[in-house]
Amino acid sequence: MRQRKLIGVVLAGVVASTGVGWAAGSRMKSPAQVAAETAPPRPSLITAPVEKRALSSRVTTRGTVRYGEPQAVTLAASTLGAGGGGGAAAGGGGGGGSSLVTKPPEKGAILAENSVAMEVAGRPVRVLTGAVPMYRDLRPGDAGADVLQLEQALARLGHRPGKVDGTYDSATEGAVDAWYAASGYQAQGPTDTQREALRTARQGVSRAEDQLLQAQDAFDKAQKAVTAKDVAMAEAEVRGARRDLAKARDDLDAARADLSAAQAAETRARADEERLRAEGAPPEAVAEASAAVRQAADAVTKAARAVPEAARMVDAAADKLAVAEASLAATRQPPDTATPRAQVAKARRDLAEANRHLSELDGEVGVVVPANEVLFFPNLPLRVDEPKVKRGDDGTKEVMVVTTSRLAIDASVSIPDAKLVKVGDKVAVVSTELGIEVAGVVTKLADKPGTNGVDAQKVYMEVVPDNAPPELTGAAVRLTIAVESTDGEVLAVPVSALSMGPDGTSRVQVDTGGGATRTVPVEPGLSAEGYVEIRPKGSSLATGDRVVVGKAGRT
Repeated sequence: MRQRKLIGVVLAGVVASTGVGWAAGSRMKSPAQVAAETAPPRPSLITAPVEKRALSSRVTTRGTVRYGEPQAVTLAASTLGAGGGGGAAAGGGGGGGSSLVTKPPEKGAILAENSVAMEVAGRPVRVLTGAVPMYRDLRPGDAGADVLQLEQALARLGHRPGKVDGTYDSATEGAVDAWYAASGYQAQGPTDTQREALRTARQGVSRAEDQLLQAQDAFDKAQKAVTAKDVAMAEAEVRGARRDLAKARDDLDAARADLSAAQAAETRARADEERLRAEGAPPEAVAEASAAVRQAADAVTKAARAVPEAARMVDAAADKLAVAEASLAATRQPPDTATPRAQVAKARRDLAEANRHLSELDGEVGVVVPANEVLFFPNLPLRVDEPKVKRGDDGTKEVMVVTTSRLAIDASVSIPDAKLVKVGDKVAVVSTELGIEVAGVVTKLADKPGTNGVDAQKVYMEVVPDNAPPELTGAAVRLTIAVESTDGEVLAVPVSALSMGPDGTSRVQVDTGGGATRTVPVEPGLSAEGYVEIRPKGSSLATGDRVVVGKAGRT
């Protein structure tokens, strides 16, 4: 019985020992097992898809809107003097060289092509488009870039300056005259005496041209066989020339007789006036006699002008007769080309001399554009920002300050960004406060930092918006400039997907599944917005392929 109890106790001990051993064994692990169970999971790939997208690198800054760059305006000096010589058909007469402001500029006025900005001594000061500032009076015979831009402006305004070649010729002169008349003004031109001299010079050119034609005709005939018809025509020309000469002489005699009669009438009128004064005649009678004296004097002046003109007509008729007689003689004789050839040469010299004289005279007394009656600006329209003179002031000083009528924006960019921006870049202009968004363009970029009142670490930039509403004036706006962009959509991956190979080439790792990858050499392009443009070399790469941008877990 005791033995059974002992066996029972031993078995119980074995069982208990076995349980304890099992429990202990179930809780105890080897170092290798512990290390294996506590190690981090195997690394996995972090990928991103290859995309098709348009990339654009941008520079963003802020600016303040204002009217365009202020520009002080001063009228050029004229040798004629403001208002001198021409007078005005409307709005006041000539000022005899006065520079008095008679109509000042108006604040806020918009100056477009052909606008009258102001008046000096009743003369207009007009605005035209041109890059060359007005610096001299323009008159017939002048040539240069300033004449060219005047002709271009006249042509734009519908006047006809002839050939637009930068030479102030008679056609330009006529267009200038018409330009002034169209605006209700009279162009600065010659006096009556100067006009008479011009008319005489033009008649001289016309006569010289006729003589050249006749001489050329005689020379042509000399080169041909003479016929009875040729002789008859030459005789008829002589008879006609003689009649013309006789009539011209009669006209000269009549002109001289008219002059003598006018002079005699003037003498009598003066004698009557003196007699009435001596007799103490009533003032009305004396005044009437004085008026008769002036009328008689005017008649003498008119008759005196007619005499030299009649004498020139006699000379012209005599020349024509001489040519006709020479032509007849040449027609009756065997062909002699030496004489008519010499006559042609002489006629050409005479014509050249007549043209030279007309050109010189035209340059001295023709229609002139005074330097202080035109303002050329490269870009129009402009806005009168601040008149500097008022009625009665001196017009030779600064007369006004103008700005471009379009708005402009003052801004600045960092020195690194300034290297990316260039004049002509397009700009997105946004005012969140006003809810306005317009496009613009960079018009100025300083060549060094710290200019135009900006910080020493910034570079000044000007932007001109397109069709910006006036309410933007003074507003603070955001400016975004796309300094570089791809040409449409391109293959792009996150910048972190790009790596450098041992040979220095760029590459991406493409996930092929199961943790495996393949290497694709690429040529990187524009980098912007966290992405970079890639162009695969050799290996294929398509939208949707996943490229490795990192790994999760241990490496």
